[in-house]
Amino acid sequence: MQPIIIIGAAVVGFALLGTGFLGKPWNDIDLWVQELGWGERNLEAPISHAYIDLELKKVRQNGPDGIAKTADDWFANLINACSFHSDQDILGVQDPNLGLADAIIICKLTNEEGLAIAEGRVTLDGVDRNLPTTPKSECIQRADGISNYFGSDKINIDMCQFAFKNSNEVQEIHDVKIIVEGALERMVPTVPTQKVCGTNNINDYCVDGDGIASPNRGTFNLAVGDVLSEFGYGIDDEGIDVFGTASGQWIIGWTDIHLEDDFGACATGIRDGFHDQGFDCVVLDLDASLFDGQDVDCDLETGTAFTACPAFTGLNSIKFHDENGDGVYNNGEDIVLDINGNGIFD
Repeated sequence: MQPIIIIGAAVVGFALLGTGFLGKPWNDIDLWVQELGWGERNLEAPISHAYIDLELKKVRQNGPDGIAKTADDWFANLINACSFHSDQDILGVQDPNLGLADAIIICKLTNEEGLAIAEGRVTLDGVDRNLPTTPKSECIQRADGISNYFGSDKINIDMCQFAFKNSNEVQEIHDVKIIVEGALERMVPTVPTQKVCGTNNINDYCVDGDGIASPNRGTFNLAVGDVLSEFGYGIDDEGIDVFGTASGQWIIGWTDIHLEDDFGACATGIRDGFHDQGFDCVVLDLDASLFDGQDVDCDLETGTAFTACPAFTGLNSIKFHDENGDGVYNNGEDIVLDINGNGIFD
């Protein structure tokens, strides 16, 4: 399932772009707010309105001779960053001891077909972005040591993930999408209390046991002491993907699963990194929120993160019980959240 998101699409016309930042009124975005039903209650999106400016930078490119600073060099107009501000607050995690997901603001640059080809994001986690943290290649930025966003402040979101070289060039970009994820503490309903499946386990959480037979959790064959296997093994088989892990965490009752490879159990599946309704086969979707065209967050088989993958090892890692011992997940094998990270179902 897609996290609570707010998307504002603003057509980026080349005629509107100079150097520096785009000016108003073109960047005044009324955001589409998606309210997702959760049982008998709705979750409230964090904001409903935002302004986005685009920072442009001329970057010298080597010409056909491949040598820098020669006569055949040329300049590319690259969208270097999104500048985000809203008149509404975005509250982060108020108790850091709970270990919950922080608020995130993501800027995606999309092409004419609506595909994201460049991205940047900032995390509102109270950490100084200038301190050594996660490598830049992983596209993690910090919002200058703040854990809450207060209305009318500006945050620069640097582009740091690219589909190809110069994918953030002005001529490549058609739309801008802004995704705002409020802090998990404020946006996710109470985690289900039921944990027991198999035989008297008290630690780990059983995610799914019946594969594509139903979108519910189903029944499980696990017994306490069974060894759990890791995902991300690099072999394409079933095309098992997840939705709702953009924060890098598996969220009980929130994250959804499908199969999309027609080589496996889902004969109608289309392996394209999206949910193709009526073709891809649903494994888990407790609130029927999956929709046609929804972006995959993580390919569990290959370990490929389209936005982010949940943990495959350690605490709160997603694993499966390899019942037939072939080393890969097969449809219907039990999927488990290994809460204590010991690799054993307990």
